[in-house]
Amino acid sequence: MEKKARLMIKSHIMKASTFSSCIKNIEFNLNYYKGNDLVDNIHGLSISEPPFIKPHIALSPFTNNFLSIHKKNLNKLKTNNLNEFFGNKFTLLPRAIYCISVLLKHLGIKKNENIAIFKTFNNDYISRCVTETISSQCGFTREINKDTKAVMVIHEFGYPYKDLIKLKDECRQSKIPIIENCAWTYGTKIDDKHEVGTIGDFAIYSLPKILPLQYGGILKGISISDKEIMEKYHVLDSPKNELIISQLVKYMPKINYYNRKRRNNWFYLSKFFSKKGFETLGDLQEGVYPAAIIVKAKDYQKLYERYLDFGVETARYYHEESIILPIHQNITKNQLDYLCAIFSGQLKSTNV
Repeated sequence: MEKKARLMIKSHIMKASTFSSCIKNIEFNLNYYKGNDLVDNIHGLSISEPPFIKPHIALSPFTNNFLSIHKKNLNKLKTNNLNEFFGNKFTLLPRAIYCISVLLKHLGIKKNENIAIFKTFNNDYISRCVTETISSQCGFTREINKDTKAVMVIHEFGYPYKDLIKLKDECRQSKIPIIENCAWTYGTKIDDKHEVGTIGDFAIYSLPKILPLQYGGILKGISISDKEIMEKYHVLDSPKNELIISQLVKYMPKINYYNRKRRNNWFYLSKFFSKKGFETLGDLQEGVYPAAIIVKAKDYQKLYERYLDFGVETARYYHEESIILPIHQNITKNQLDYLCAIFSGQLKSTNV
């Protein structure tokens, strides 16, 4: 019976001209043959050629369904509705990199001084968005020295930097503030008692990486008035801020649900890659809510290009010879199966 089901799946793949029709046919047949495990059957699927009409599966959770525009008569929502999530002191800005820039200026860090950067994975990779923003104002280093005026801890792709408590003690003795870069996650636990964004003196969140928003960054730990943002830092965008606040009030109460979805999606894909003999990067201990799954593959460049050909936004993690795939809360099961099928198709055509 299992063999017959697989033959019917293969037949439907060959006949399907679009991704949606392909997946619908697959689901119909696998639901018909209920004697076998659905996950195992789907994980056996492979697709060799891109569909004629490609889907768009992004690394971030925003899709066209969440498109919002600013209306002149939009009722202003008070930011204290968000204190539960970001504390009593926070500043809303159009982008997360503005949060970095504004904070460095606020701290008064000079050109000949530096920020020491610590991060989850032990390699030389640091996002260009971070390094270029810092370099425009001061230097950066990978260890604390006599010129260090702040420390930035990057929880890469939502995976926590686990030595933060120890680092906090060291910085406290030297009176050096810690900036937690939580761009990819909200609520991830470092240990049983601490969450990311709650240990440092400041925390930065990139809202489009966490929620279905098109823009927005949160600088936690300081409240800066709109007047000061405009006159001193020149990055105020009031219409955007009003819209972002309205969306945050809508989406942040659902953050626990979103986080569970991310974990479930990670485990679904992790099971597939493990069965195929591929290792994933990052320890998904209890309470960790990553933004992506990182898969080690020597031929990551070819996989990267292949996923783009199939309409999937992905990224390369050069320093770990890995590919980064989406697992956000708005990824559907059909789309997860599609990611698996693309990978399997590559395995059949070449050695990855």
